[in-house]
Amino acid sequence: MKKLILLTMALAATAFVFSIAEANDYTVSANVPTSAGDILLVSHQGTANASGGADYVWTTDIGPKLDFGILKFDDVNKVFYSNTSYVIEASNTAGRPVTVTLSYKEGALPGAATKGLGYRILATLQKAVYDTTQPGNTKETNLATKALRNIPPSIPKATLSPGWFRIYLGIWRGKADGSTPDSDLTFTTAADVTGDYSGTLTVSATTN
Repeated sequence: MKKLILLTMALAATAFVFSIAEANDYTVSANVPTSAGDILLVSHQGTANASGGADYVWTTDIGPKLDFGILKFDDVNKVFYSNTSYVIEASNTAGRPVTVTLSYKEGALPGAATKGLGYRILATLQKAVYDTTQPGNTKETNLATKALRNIPPSIPKATLSPGWFRIYLGIWRGKADGSTPDSDLTFTTAADVTGDYSGTLTVSATTN
């Protein structure tokens, strides 16, 4: 009787060892789409701080209307200016570089005025990238500084990679060092025709 019990236990142990020997093949796959992500065109409005310094408080995604409002007069330099500036960003949600195309068309001019906002707005084009040394911040590389009417027609994605596009817009009131980055830039003075000036800036972006 004891021999039978020992034999039965040995058979059971042998069966248990064989049952854990298993193998499966697992197929791993993924697809990277050719046009991943969406194009983002976002406009921001900046308002100068109360002390008149260079810092701005930015409001995000204000839509397509960029209104500099009623211009203020700088009694020292004898030019009109605005405490408001704008920036438009073009990017891809999947982090892919985009090609940006730009154009500006002059709109209504009051009375006998001959120079519109294309002469009176400074456009600063930048490539922006995330600053890996300071999380949450960005670093910028200047691409062009022009009168709005002279902005380049396109910025290729090879220039913007790995990053995205920004264009800053502000009423021209001169630089501290007295330099002028574009000879077409024109101050708005008391000699100019009063009234409403307008124009249309077109910004488009594609990953192609």
